[in-house]
Amino acid sequence: MQIIPLQREHLLAAAELASTAHAKEREHVPSLPQRSADHYLPLFENLLQRGPGAAAVDDDDKLIGYIIGRKVPNFKGTQSGVHVPEWANGSVGPNRFALIRSLYEFIAAKWVENGCFTHAVTLYAHDDVALQTWFRSAFGMICGDGVRELVPVQGGKAANIEVRQATVKDIDLFLPVVHEHQRFYPTSPLFMPLFELDSREYYGEWLSKPQHNLWLALDEEEPIGYFESSGAHPRASHLIADPGTCSVCGAFVKPGTRQQGVGAALLE
Repeated sequence: MQIIPLQREHLLAAAELASTAHAKEREHVPSLPQRSADHYLPLFENLLQRGPGAAAVDDDDKLIGYIIGRKVPNFKGTQSGVHVPEWANGSVGPNRFALIRSLYEFIAAKWVENGCFTHAVTLYAHDDVALQTWFRSAFGMICGDGVRELVPVQGGKAANIEVRQATVKDIDLFLPVVHEHQRFYPTSPLFMPLFELDSREYYGEWLSKPQHNLWLALDEEEPIGYFESSGAHPRASHLIADPGTCSVCGAFVKPGTRQQGVGAALLE
């Protein structure tokens, strides 16, 4: 899959996907009017003249997803925003969760560059996958915590890396990976301000506190990930507040080494 700018040559396929999605909604609400691809094509052409869009194509260059919106002045405040109509976003395939998130990550950066800081997306009520994906991408739920017992991690752990506990002597070794993690947050689609990077002094103090641990994943002495833990975090849900609780307060694996069991090895 590749995410690229939406082009005119994609519009007929996008209109066909929009027509198919509308037909699925009509199965639940038969009183809706029928809509063909011909109905949507001029709508897409109009939007593409007004602003950027994103397209997802498979290995055969077939369109499998798209998103495009219209600029709205003073949207929910004094700043401009973007609204994506229900027909102006769509996706197909087995992994729509990742596809939709990748499309939004791509297009949100363009919108923010254009001064559009508030984003709204309209969805079909029948599309549970899209509803859950957008909800879990801060269009509703901002964060989520998971809870597990302190039991061994089953399978999927990288076997060719070293995992060890870091000490203050390792700060210069792991700090570049920590900074790479922190620089992710201001990027699309999070846009969280980063005022300063954690310093050597910060980690010297942090590691000196009881129950504070940083675990390093090393590939031939090269840090490729880390995992921070502490006692029950004071700002976590009261649900888990207990002397027997351990909180994960930071975790990161470098791009290019993910999906290889590094995170599972750190958790273990």
